[in-house]
Amino acid sequence: MKPISEILDHKEAAEILAAEFAALGWHATSTTGGHLAEDGEGWKHYAWQVNLCPPYKAPVSLNYKCGTAHVYPQYKNKKTQQRHPFAGKPKPPAPAEVLACYCRDWMDSNCAFDEWAANFGYDTDSRKAFSIYESCREAGPKLLALGLSREQLQRFADLSSLL
Repeated sequence: MKPISEILDHKEAAEILAAEFAALGWHATSTTGGHLAEDGEGWKHYAWQVNLCPPYKAPVSLNYKCGTAHVYPQYKNKKTQQRHPFAGKPKPPAPAEVLACYCRDWMDSNCAFDEWAANFGYDTDSRKAFSIYESCREAGPKLLALGLSREQLQRFADLSSLL
C-alpha cells in the first residue's frame, strides 16, 4: 500500500482508490438515479443513490449529489467531432469515490461543532452549517455497518482528499 505522502497527483489517487475498493471484494454495488433536482436554495444538481453490498452484511445506501457540470462531453474527440454516445447525460459517480467522500466527511466531523465550523469557515450560529455537520456525523453508522476497519475508513478519507 503506497503511503499517502508519496501519491503524486489526483489521477494516481483515483487509480489507487479504485484498486483498493475493488480489493474489498464487494458484490452488486450499484448506482441509480441521476435525475435533475433543485434544493431549497436553488442549487441544481444530479441526485444519485449508491448501494454498497459487502459480503455477509446488509447493503448500505448512500445518497450523493453533484453539480450539473458532471455530464458526458458533447464530443469524444474535438478534432473528429465524433459525438459521445451519452453526450449531455449525467455521469454516474464511481462507488469508490462516493465511499471515500463519505469517509472524509465523517472523519472531518469527528470533533465538536465549533471546531468543525472553524475548520471549514462556517459561522457557529448558522443553522445551515449545523445541518451540514449533522449530515456528516450521520454517515458514521452507515460506514460502520459496512464492516470497514478504522484504518480503512481513514485510508479512504485520505485518498478522497487527494481527488
